Amino acid sequence: MVLVMDRQPSPSPRTRTLEVIYAHAYNQMYGPLSPVSPSQAPIRIGMGNVIPFPRRTDWEPELSKRQVAQWFGFSTRWVELRVREGMPSRLRGNRRRFLLSECQAWLARPSEANA
Repeated sequence: MVLVMDRQPSPSPRTRTLEVIYAHAYNQMYGPLSPVSPSQAPIRIGMGNVIPFPRRTDWEPELSKRQVAQWFGFSTRWVELRVREGMPSRLRGNRRRFLLSECQAWLARPSEANA
């Protein structure tokens, strides 16, 4: 749990008191909080705070057959034929999903027909 005090004053004295109590309890349990840069400070929306987190760099969306076909500029039939040839894909339920980086690496490899 990360408790970050907002840059703006709380909407009511009661809410401010609760924030101070929670911050004090957190500091006693885990130690004092490190300062947060203004770009990472929370955004107040109504009664809640939205705290921006860094984006994950190890995640990639899984694409459908239609999305892969649109990316490479071919038909969905072309994608089906490449899957038969061994293009990497995963079955999620009854739907085939692709990672674009794996498909690009597979297409960039030297083909067996040219070797």
